Amino acid sequence: MLGIECYPYHATIIHKRKHPKKHEFRYHSLQFSVEVGQLEKVQGNVFFAINRKALISINQKDYGNGQDARKWLRKCLLNNGFKQHIEKVYLSTFPKILGIGFNPVSFWYCFDKNKQLMAVIAEVNNTFYERKIYFISKGDEPILNGESFELPKNFYVSPFIEVSGLYSFRFYTNTDAAVQMARIELKQGEITLLSTSISGKKINLNSIAGLKVFISVLFMPVITLIRINVQAAKLWLKGIKLVKKE
Repeated sequence: MLGIECYPYHATIIHKRKHPKKHEFRYHSLQFSVEVGQLEKVQGNVFFAINRKALISINQKDYGNGQDARKWLRKCLLNNGFKQHIEKVYLSTFPKILGIGFNPVSFWYCFDKNKQLMAVIAEVNNTFYERKIYFISKGDEPILNGESFELPKNFYVSPFIEVSGLYSFRFYTNTDAAVQMARIELKQGEITLLSTSISGKKINLNSIAGLKVFISVLFMPVITLIRINVQAAKLWLKGIKLVKKE
């Protein structure tokens, strides 16, 4: 797209709460995968742009420490003891539409020269504009499709979920990244409380079918917060206990 390493995806978000009461929803949205080097530039037009206003936009200041993404990534890798050479990094994220949008989670996919996935940085945001980083890697070994990584949940995300338990992260992608998926489960003891997945299929903007898909999900990122509040209301009506933020 625009002759740069930035690609649109048709994303499907599935959320299944299994305990203490069942609750499930499925949404579609527009997602992008952008090469980290592109975030250093001001580029694009009124339709799509990076680091400037447009109908669809992605801005470096909305990620990491809000400054130089490449430097932040390098520091993040080193702080987590990762010393392997990374050839390419792609940010998988939901764009803003007319400057409006909310990213519950974005993923930084780090590949080596052999196009093997070596590390993933999950960047989780809550509605209090707080951010938490989860670093996933096996050091000098590649991350395999469907391989599970458990990390403690120590960040307040939802007023209906306690800050406890373990996240289980799994990632799936093929060689040309035509399809990619991130799956997250939250376990508290022996109970799997919820399961969430974000799967994306690359949109071919050179085809009529691809353009139709693109248009159908174009404005979906705008209503993310509305969707969050609607689902929160449904959980409250089901009698799910509220958890106060400390």
